[in-house]
Amino acid sequence: MRIAFVTDSPYYLDRRAQRSVSVLLELGNQVTVLDQGINPELSAGAIPVSADLHSSPIPRSRTRRLLWSLRNRIAPLMAHRGRTLWCFDQLEQIKPDLIHVVNPFSLEAVTDFCAEYDVPFIYEAYEYWSEHLSSHEYGLANRLASYLRDVEFQAIQKSDYVISVSPLICNWYQELGAKKVICIYNTPDYNIWNNSTSECMQRAAELPPQLQLVHSGNLAHNRRVDILIKAVAKVQNSSLLILGSGPEEKHLKKLVNFLSIEERVFFQPPVTSAELISRLKDFDIGLITHFPDSKQLDGALPNKLFDYLAAGLGIVAFRTKALGSLEDVESFAILLDEASEIALAEALQSLSNDPERVSQMKRVACYVMHRYSSEQAREKLAEIYRSF
Repeated sequence: MRIAFVTDSPYYLDRRAQRSVSVLLELGNQVTVLDQGINPELSAGAIPVSADLHSSPIPRSRTRRLLWSLRNRIAPLMAHRGRTLWCFDQLEQIKPDLIHVVNPFSLEAVTDFCAEYDVPFIYEAYEYWSEHLSSHEYGLANRLASYLRDVEFQAIQKSDYVISVSPLICNWYQELGAKKVICIYNTPDYNIWNNSTSECMQRAAELPPQLQLVHSGNLAHNRRVDILIKAVAKVQNSSLLILGSGPEEKHLKKLVNFLSIEERVFFQPPVTSAELISRLKDFDIGLITHFPDSKQLDGALPNKLFDYLAAGLGIVAFRTKALGSLEDVESFAILLDEASEIALAEALQSLSNDPERVSQMKRVACYVMHRYSSEQAREKLAEIYRSF
């Protein structure tokens, strides 16, 4: 079959798209990827040689890109229509037998094409977009957010499958009228333990002389890394690596200096997905400090959850409905009912005083990681694709 895979991200940054394209190619399909045209040369280098890549036209020069961004903010609906026309035109050239589209930004082009040419499509939602489109985090103009919500609502009822990232979000899409909904966790493809728990268990059995903590991911305001830093300042026998970048980075570094904990709290830039798990495995506890103050954050399972498990780490997190619903979660994670600096500091202090418990959480993570394996995700995708 000819497959069009449409993603709203640059292909080289979208590990889920890369996994899906890999599965499609393994099944013998002819695949063309339509992606966002930021750094298209990097995406061209990341895509398999047997697949094609069409990147949306985004100006290359700094000045023209600034003007392009300004036009998107001033006239968001007009900019959306331009992207929709580009995507529709690409689909007419490809003439796919099936379309897999990620997130709502190209849905209008896909549903229009599928209606005109009687082509099935799969819609994959990385977020609960019905709410997330209007969040301050995403920053869309209200008129565009409202328009895309309507587009998504109509599209999910016409789609052959909806894929999303947690059981709760899948349930919510089913309530909105999706016919077939499949949950596929965003698990990392890279496994440093080579599908064996022995080395992971061996590392977990080593009692840490100091509690080694890590926070991986974007340093945005709603990740509440500031609360994490303040909590770590209260736990003397601990160190923290903040692995990532984002708009809060400068503020967070100033906070570390203000608290005089530079010798225990360190910053490093993000690494590639292939390097991430190897980097994480040297720590004891992975931290997730999102506030569950929206349906999206309460229902989602953060990507870093599966990264931490794949590296064999225990987890400390503020409780959400999605995290609380995971099977046996309390055996490898401490979920805090109170999302506060004090509650977090108390939990970290208790682990610092009890290295045996840290070791036990890590041993369980070594076992549980296979429940959320990349192989399971790939098999679910293959089953969907084989149904067409």
